[in-house]
Amino acid sequence: MSLIYDALKQDDDNGAKKPAPQSSLALHQHSFYSISKYHVFIAGISLLVLASVSIFVLQKTNTVQQIPNESMHIEPLHLFDQAKAEQALQLVEPLKDEQALQLAEQLKKEQASQLAEQLKNEQALQLAEQLKNEQALQLVEQAKEASSVRIVKSESATISNKRQHLNTVKKLVGQLKAAMKSENSPQVETLLSELENKTSSNSLVVLRMKGYYALQQGKNLQSQQFYQQLLIDKPEDLEENLNLALLDIRLGNHKQAKTRLDQMRSLYPSSISVKQFAKSLALMGVR
Repeated sequence: MSLIYDALKQDDDNGAKKPAPQSSLALHQHSFYSISKYHVFIAGISLLVLASVSIFVLQKTNTVQQIPNESMHIEPLHLFDQAKAEQALQLVEPLKDEQALQLAEQLKKEQASQLAEQLKNEQALQLAEQLKNEQALQLVEQAKEASSVRIVKSESATISNKRQHLNTVKKLVGQLKAAMKSENSPQVETLLSELENKTSSNSLVVLRMKGYYALQQGKNLQSQQFYQQLLIDKPEDLEENLNLALLDIRLGNHKQAKTRLDQMRSLYPSSISVKQFAKSLALMGVR
């Protein structure tokens, strides 16, 4: 604009310095020339202005073209996105808390279930172990009871057999005494053999019955041998010692008979059998 102003000022100065026109034609020519020059100047100015505006518009257009379409709405979109993000955060926070609570509750339930399952398994194992121990104890008790029952049965059977055996022996001894009293020698021999089969040949009852039977028959030495065998197991037996004392008298061994009698008196002071035997010896002159 300063260039245009300087050009106009220069034209005014030139016009002021020019002398006045001398004729109308010259004036008309000069006016036309001035107007034409002014129009050309104005046109040039217009072109310059138009070119400047065009350049400005082109620059703006290039700038707008260079900026992406998204950048035209960056600020509003940014503010909207920020608001959405804040709202989303506000919505997400309680959701997070709820989800965290739900997750914690679920974890608690799962842990509780696992713990309950573990406790169930442990209790089941303990119960199984306890049942095993109880069953083992029951089996042991049952075995003990069965063993006790077997022992009792065995003992009962043994006692029953012993009783039956004793009854049989007593019966045979009674029959033997009756046969000896009736002096039925064949029956005595038969019963002695049967008694030996029920007991043994060296049993006390057999030796006693044989010694008594030999004493009754006058077989003093044989009877003495049987009674001496009895004294080995029963040295203080009253009946055997008195019978031996009787055999000592028969065999003429009065001193030995007296010694045996004194021993029996000391062992059995209130025995009627000892007193009667002492009287018999006194009548025989043995004191």
